[in-house]
Amino acid sequence: MNPAPAVFSAPPETEPDHFGLYIKTAAAWDAMYEDCRQAKSYIRMEQYIFLDDQAGRRFLQLFCSKLQQGVRVNLLFDSIGSMGMASSPLVQKIRELGGTVNFYNPVGLFNIIMPSRLYPRSHTKMLLIDDAISYVGSACIDQRMKDWTDLHLRIRGPIAEQMRRMLDRGLFSTRLLGEAGATSEMHYDLNLPHMRRSPVYRELLRAIMAAERSICLVTPYFLPPWRLRRALYGAVKRGVDVRVMISEKSDVRIADLVTRSYLHRLLQHGLRIHLYRPSMLHAKYAVIDDDWASIGSTNLDYLSLRHNREGNLLFYETAQVMQLRDIFETHIDECLEVDEAFCKSIPLSERVLGILGRVVKRAL
Repeated sequence: MNPAPAVFSAPPETEPDHFGLYIKTAAAWDAMYEDCRQAKSYIRMEQYIFLDDQAGRRFLQLFCSKLQQGVRVNLLFDSIGSMGMASSPLVQKIRELGGTVNFYNPVGLFNIIMPSRLYPRSHTKMLLIDDAISYVGSACIDQRMKDWTDLHLRIRGPIAEQMRRMLDRGLFSTRLLGEAGATSEMHYDLNLPHMRRSPVYRELLRAIMAAERSICLVTPYFLPPWRLRRALYGAVKRGVDVRVMISEKSDVRIADLVTRSYLHRLLQHGLRIHLYRPSMLHAKYAVIDDDWASIGSTNLDYLSLRHNREGNLLFYETAQVMQLRDIFETHIDECLEVDEAFCKSIPLSERVLGILGRVVKRAL
């Protein structure tokens, strides 16, 4: 099967790094599958949600085939997001063929006594192939998500090897490698649980506080910690145009209710909120001015920014940043912009539930 067409064409293969962007989950799957099919040395995947359904079995069967061809396969799934995978016959077969399948922060009976130990989760969505190709973004492997709007990035070039070495050494940023060939146009940051301040969050705050013209944020769930809200309010006061795109209806009802309980306050501080309507919006990216962008697994909520294992690619190449902005502007045309009338139209019952839900916002 040929990979689905990218949103924009990539530069010639001779370029050090080049990109393909996929805005539909199924299109990202097809591209990932084809690259895995052609793998010669190794396949390394980290996924929050990977299910033993039609979409997942397609990959698992391919992994078995690649192991029989001598390709190394190393898989890391989250034990909650990928619940049930541990008993999958195909997972057992992968292990029997010499592949590695691990589950992050396994859930057990002890969690009944200490539910706080359910966190952190591994929320990353990353794929590395042969030190040559990497995927970073928001697409999970779950058949129900096939028509969702995601943003998944395929990169062919040295960044894949840098990411692999970073993960092998237990680092949290490709910037720490300090090796020849490291690029100044992009780097991969990994939030590691229990860090005092996560690299992805730190870089986002720094970019927001340095913004001069525009900030475009895309997230399915908008439950920003106070430090992030304060940075956005400060940007508005400096005259920066701050726009946030969220899903009109996400797959987490309580998160939607809590987000809507804050809409009026966000409008009062000058933020523009846009509700994406065509499908579930699962993309997670940011575009700031013309020279900063971030794509990855990080939601703008407490769990992603402060607790979970998350992976984002940050880049500063103006041409690529502007192409991301073009995608943002295209999707804005399919959104409903929130105004005072919208806030007043929210049913009283939903407002009450949203306010009550703030108690658990740090777990959303």
